[in-house]
Amino acid sequence: MIPLLLTLPISVLAGAGHDHGGHSEHGLIDCEAIQLEEYTLQTHIYGVFIILAVSAIGIFGSIWLGTKKSNSVATALQLVKMFGIGIIAGTAWIHLLPHAFEKFSSPCLPESMSRYGISFVGLFGLIAAFLVQLLEVGSSRHNHSIHAHEEQVLPIEDKDSTEVTHLQHSSIIGTYVLEFGILTHSLVIGLTLGVCPDDGFTTLLIALAFHQLFEGMALGSLIATTVLSLTTKIYLGLLYPLTTPAGIVIGILVRESFNENAGAAIVTQGILGSLSSGILIYTTYCSLMGDEINHHSGFKGYSPIFKVTCFLMMYLGAAAMAVLALWA
Repeated sequence: MIPLLLTLPISVLAGAGHDHGGHSEHGLIDCEAIQLEEYTLQTHIYGVFIILAVSAIGIFGSIWLGTKKSNSVATALQLVKMFGIGIIAGTAWIHLLPHAFEKFSSPCLPESMSRYGISFVGLFGLIAAFLVQLLEVGSSRHNHSIHAHEEQVLPIEDKDSTEVTHLQHSSIIGTYVLEFGILTHSLVIGLTLGVCPDDGFTTLLIALAFHQLFEGMALGSLIATTVLSLTTKIYLGLLYPLTTPAGIVIGILVRESFNENAGAAIVTQGILGSLSSGILIYTTYCSLMGDEINHHSGFKGYSPIFKVTCFLMMYLGAAAMAVLALWA
C-alpha cells in the first residue's frame, strides 16, 4: 500500500524539476526572489546563540529533573510531560499543518503539482504516519523475539515485568521518532529565521525562543522518563539545541541567493512540514496519549484531582502553542 502511495508524489516531483514555479513566466504572479533591504549580520549571529541557549535550557532542564529521585520530582516531571504532550500536539496541528497547507497552496507552486495542491499535505502526512507504524511494529517484533524465551521461563507472578519491558521499549522508539520529527521542523524554522530581514527578525526571534523552550521541555521530559542510559539521554538532548541554530547559520549563508518563492523551496518546505506533522500527530495520539495515558496503569492509579491537573497541563501546553502562532 505504501509503495502505491509513494508513486504519486514521486511521479509528480519528477516533473516538478522542469517547472519554473508558479505562473511567473506568464507575468501573472511574481515569484522572483525578494531582495533583503535591511539585514544586520551581527543581530542574526546573536540569534544563533540565543536560540541555542534557550533550547538547551528547555531540554536539559527536563532531563536533569528526571535524574532526581523523589515523589515531588516525579510529580513535577509528570506535569511537565503532560504539558509537553500538549506542546507537541499544538505544534503539529497549529504550526506544522497550516505551514504545509500554505506552501502547497502557494501560487508559485510548480504547475505539475498545482492540480493535486494541498492534498499533498495529507498524502505526505499519511505516508509518514504509516512508516512510523511500520517502524514500531518491526521494532516490537524484534524486541518480542528477544524476550520470548524470558516469558516462557518466568513464573506467572513475574509476567508483569515483561509487560513493562514492552512498554518501555515502545516509549524509546516513540521518543526516537518524535525527536526526528521535531528536528526536521527545527531545521526549517531555523532557516526561516536566518533569512528573515531586520523588520521582522526581533518579533520572530522572541516567538521562536519561547517555541524552542516549550518544545525542549516537552522532548526533554519524554527522554527523561525512558530507561535509556544517562549518556544516551545527553546525546539525544544535544541534537535538539544544535539543530535550529544550524538552520539559522544555513539561512545566514544563503540569504543572498535564497528565494522562498522558488518552486523547489516551496515544495521542500511543504514536504518537510507535511512529514513532520504526520510523525508528530501519530506519535501524539498513539505513543504519548495512548501509552502514557489511555493504557498506562500508573496513570489510571492517580487520584481524580491529579488526573484533572494532568489534563489541564496538557491543554495549557496546546494553548501556549496556539498563542505563539500569532507571531510564528
